[in-house]
Amino acid sequence: MNGPTLYSEEQLDYLKEVMNIGAGNASTALSQLMGRDVVIEMPRILEVSIAEAHSLFGGAEEPVVCAGMDLVGDVAGTLFFLAQDEEKNKIEAYVGKYLNGAMKKEARESAFEEVANIIAGVFLTAVHDYTGLHVYHTVPVVVRDAVEALFEEPISTVFTAAPKAVIAEIEFVSLPDGMRALLSMIPTPAALEKILGSMKGVRQGYGMGE
Repeated sequence: MNGPTLYSEEQLDYLKEVMNIGAGNASTALSQLMGRDVVIEMPRILEVSIAEAHSLFGGAEEPVVCAGMDLVGDVAGTLFFLAQDEEKNKIEAYVGKYLNGAMKKEARESAFEEVANIIAGVFLTAVHDYTGLHVYHTVPVVVRDAVEALFEEPISTVFTAAPKAVIAEIEFVSLPDGMRALLSMIPTPAALEKILGSMKGVRQGYGMGE
């Protein structure tokens, strides 16, 4: 992104490390739920100004299905699990097939919400284990909307306390069909400082120095 950054390359790399640790555990859980291999793309860390945020999702007007959750505990913010309609249907079908195909219609319709709940829990547990921070999520609320509209409120909340927002994204890809889903976290500035504040202790614990 353009313009001066609020965080150093080292800090953003550390945030990527945290996301990568959580992503690995989450992809394993998703693979087990769907009964097929799931890989992750390298986590992306986006640091955007308010002007950039307005254009960031400018082309993302097509509705997606989103399970939205608030982060609570030591880390506040928002967590999203998103997929296109077709990808959501695949997730539900795979979960249903893996669970012997005997899911009732009502259960299948709530499968995406339950998958999001499990993925978020596994992801945040890994974040806790790595950083020592206590972080939990609220019950997922599933909505269908444009990405730009979904991100508007959490990003606007960040801009009340900081000139830039940090968005951390993980993309899951199932094999061999290429089904894709996205886990996106928008921490508050105070929460981000807590995550970055854990860097020294974590690296010392792993024998990596300060």
